[in-house]
Amino acid sequence: MVKSQIYTALNSFAKVELEDIKHFFGAEVPYGAKKAEYVDKISAFIIDNPEKWLSRMLERDLMLLGKLVKLGPGVSYYADYPDYPTVLETVKLIDSDTSDPNFRKLSISEELYSIVSPCIGKVIHKCKKNGTFKMEQIALGILNIYGVIPFEEFVRMMWENTAEFFEDNENEWNRFLEKIYSMPIVSISIHEEQGTKFLFSPCLSDPGKILYQRGEKEFDKVKSVKVYKKSRLLEAGKHAPFFISGLGTKEGIEVRDILRTLGYSEDDIIREMHDMWINSQTVTEDASTEALLSSINRKQDEISSFEKYTEYMKAVARYANSLPKWLLCGHTSDEMDLMKVVLQVDSDQDRALDPVDMEDVPSFDLPEPTISEGFGNLGLDMLKMFVPHVAKTDPCPCGSGLLYKNCHGKNLS
Repeated sequence: MVKSQIYTALNSFAKVELEDIKHFFGAEVPYGAKKAEYVDKISAFIIDNPEKWLSRMLERDLMLLGKLVKLGPGVSYYADYPDYPTVLETVKLIDSDTSDPNFRKLSISEELYSIVSPCIGKVIHKCKKNGTFKMEQIALGILNIYGVIPFEEFVRMMWENTAEFFEDNENEWNRFLEKIYSMPIVSISIHEEQGTKFLFSPCLSDPGKILYQRGEKEFDKVKSVKVYKKSRLLEAGKHAPFFISGLGTKEGIEVRDILRTLGYSEDDIIREMHDMWINSQTVTEDASTEALLSSINRKQDEISSFEKYTEYMKAVARYANSLPKWLLCGHTSDEMDLMKVVLQVDSDQDRALDPVDMEDVPSFDLPEPTISEGFGNLGLDMLKMFVPHVAKTDPCPCGSGLLYKNCHGKNLS
């Protein structure tokens, strides 16, 4: 008997992993079953009950599956590499080719296509209409803003922001709790630390590290979590897997306008601002600080002047300092005066720009300047270059009092 592709995919997992997959998809497997029975039961459930398990999927997985169904079986969909993979990729239900470092190729098999194509549209419509997607976005927003949060605190915030969905139900609190415990984002985001249950952002790889660092002395002043309005939670939970925050703030608007000026598309802007937010969480690390500014550095050739380049970099720094930080329990760097991005201005350049008292500047006899031919042989008189004869160790002709090599000659070969 030829085994299905779904059976083969599930059979590649260990029994302990199949236990997690069983819970996530909602399949039933007898207690004490051997691995082979786990594989049989879960694969049969996926084949026979698509609406049930699709209703338990994350919005991101459902929307991806909808795109793959629309393209058809075996047709590749090209996607960026996100901070974390989809559930469907993780359990190998869809094909994922990661041989290219720039993008991954995703496709759906004939078998899975025949299973989900009759009902995927119906499930997506239902989740939009009954508030399932909105609840998930709020939940993701909470996790993305705080990084790691005690489960009880998460439940309290969810109730404050989603109780409206349960007002027409009897025993609304129990219905709410039932919904919380069945949410896929909850089941894949649990972390236990010293007997306490936490939930963490899917963008965070090591929640234990954040909890440990919060206990360090420099964060003693962070006494409580910052409370955000539902609109900010929704903003921080949309666009999975590329999450953003503060898009409507003056700092966010400024950075978005800069990225548009530099030629980024709207989709690219979401990705770039997502990366800024994530990299701002670890600004104490040189690599993260460099990555924070990469969207500007990547477009250096399109920036007209050094002054404009500096202006753009400072705008990114202001934006980073205005964003919620995991280590600061949702507070910003500006609010706590911690973890601030401070651009290091070259001290020599800085001094060169300061006003100079000309009485303090020594007098030097400089040789007469010469005119080099430059591109003169091309008949372009405007491109002839004026070049003073100045040794590296001579004072700079600008009058700054600095050596030429440390002032206007610093970046000249």
